[in-house]
Amino acid sequence: AALAVVVAVGLFRGGGGYTVDIAGTDLAQLASGVVTIENTPSGVSIELDIQGLPPAPAGFYYQAWMKGESGAVTVGTFHARADGNDIVLWSGVSIENYPTLTVTIQQEGAGAASSGQLVMTADLTQP
Repeated sequence: AALAVVVAVGLFRGGGGYTVDIAGTDLAQLASGVVTIENTPSGVSIELDIQGLPPAPAGFYYQAWMKGESGAVTVGTFHARADGNDIVLWSGVSIENYPTLTVTIQQEGAGAASSGQLVMTADLTQP
C-alpha cells in the first residue's frame, strides 16, 4: 500500500525531478544531505533531506535562499526541531537564474534580511 502512495505522489507531482547534494559550511561541519528539485506548474519544489544539522535554538530559525546574479530570493524557513520530516520549500524563480541554494540561521525579530551566517549550500543546476 505504501508503494502505491509513493507512485501516486510521483505521478501527481510529475516525477521529473532530480537530486543534488547539499553540504554544511564551517558553521555546520557535520551537516549534509540531498536536495530534490522538481519543476511544477506552480513553481519549483525544493525538498531537503538533511542530516547532522542541529535544530535551531529557541529564538532562531533557518532560512533558505536561492541566489544568482540578480541577488537572493527567500524560498522558506524551518527550524528542524523534530526528526523524521523532510523540509519542503517552494520557489517562484527559476534555477537557471538563481542556481545556488543557501541556508542561513536567523534570529527571530531581527528583520527580513539575511544574517549572513551561512550553514549549508548547494549547486542546484541539474547534473
